[in-house]
Amino acid sequence: MQLPPTVIAKLFKHALVLSEKKNSEMDTVTDVQSPFHYLGNNLKKITLIVNSSKPFFLEDQHLVFLTKMLDACKLGLNDVAIVNYTTNPVTVSELNDVLQPKIVLLFGLEPTAIKLPFNSPSFKIQEYSNCSYLHIPSLEDLSQNTEEGKVLKSKLWVCLRTLFEV
Repeated sequence: MQLPPTVIAKLFKHALVLSEKKNSEMDTVTDVQSPFHYLGNNLKKITLIVNSSKPFFLEDQHLVFLTKMLDACKLGLNDVAIVNYTTNPVTVSELNDVLQPKIVLLFGLEPTAIKLPFNSPSFKIQEYSNCSYLHIPSLEDLSQNTEEGKVLKSKLWVCLRTLFEV
């Protein structure tokens, strides 16, 4: 799904700036003091940490998946901050300092990867320091059009209904 630059600029007026790079690439702009970049405006203090090898944030198909997931939870991209761990290996203390998350969804990352003092199985909501953490399989696993992908999506939906009361 390709959005025109004007739509993207309106959606992310505080987080993105159009540049004159080839192929309409965009750079994120966050607070100068921020140790990492993120996509979105973080209006509801929800952080999605993905592990994507893409140089920007994520592949189009994964962004579409996340957009549909957020829409089902009555949320939008403005409500969240998406951090790509591959290009921004953040820690929980950096997240707390910059984004002050209330909910953190870890796609394809163990909680210990961001220096949390615990590990938890997938699809188990874990409370820690006034924040809910959910370890989820990778976006690649979730977006499969197989029986396994459907099972993973249904497990995710059960957790999301609990987290976002939908």
